[in-house]
Amino acid sequence: MGPSVGNDGVMSYWLHISMPDQAAKTWENLRENLVRIEDDDVEIEATRWEMLDPGNYTLGTGMSRVSVMAAAKEFGDNELANALERSLDKRYEVVRQNGARAYSGISSWGDAGHVLARAAYPDVLVTRAVTDGQATVAADDDGCALVTVELDDRREVLLRPAAP
Repeated sequence: MGPSVGNDGVMSYWLHISMPDQAAKTWENLRENLVRIEDDDVEIEATRWEMLDPGNYTLGTGMSRVSVMAAAKEFGDNELANALERSLDKRYEVVRQNGARAYSGISSWGDAGHVLARAAYPDVLVTRAVTDGQATVAADDDGCALVTVELDDRREVLLRPAAP
């Protein structure tokens, strides 16, 4: 079996932590050959069997779109991730309940993911953060600062001391 948009999306996402080189090759092939942004939509090369949602046995491209969207976010391809989210919004009803977003018509296998509403240390440990350099944070005399970050999307935040 050759490349598969849904499967390759899932595999590149999940293998990124343990097999980054293989995940990157899979992602590159997927991105170059199986998906493309066309005007205000995303075209995907899905075979007939990939259009079956294994969680509810309905036909559609929702599962493949969600799989590729997760991989796009994992590999930092925000342009494609955002385009896929818009393409899902056009095709499926968005349902938000208890801080989670899902699409009606796609099984829980294709759940679009939870929205983190609140997480305090030590329940959550942020391991990496980056900024665009636009925002600055000033620490108080004790070297402490409080930073509030909107978590409506994947965020990277970098805090480092100013040059002395």
